[in-house]
Amino acid sequence: MCMVGRVLTDSVVHFSSIRNMLANLWHPLGGISITDIGEKRVLFRFYNMIDLNRVIDGMPWFFNRHLIVFHKLEK
Repeated sequence: MCMVGRVLTDSVVHFSSIRNMLANLWHPLGGISITDIGEKRVLFRFYNMIDLNRVIDGMPWFFNRHLIVFHKLEK
């Protein structure tokens, strides 16, 4: 259960900042793996479908007032 997110900004995005902010906001019960895949894109792997659905239902999400666009990866 994965999705890719990208911050829509021309500014520098510090991966550790976005990782920590979203992990603290989302508090996934089943855990989450967050990986920097370059070009301001981040891979989010959820271990519980409820956590993924809760994040999707809570959209839109922002980082430093910049929209984060997500794409859910299908099998």
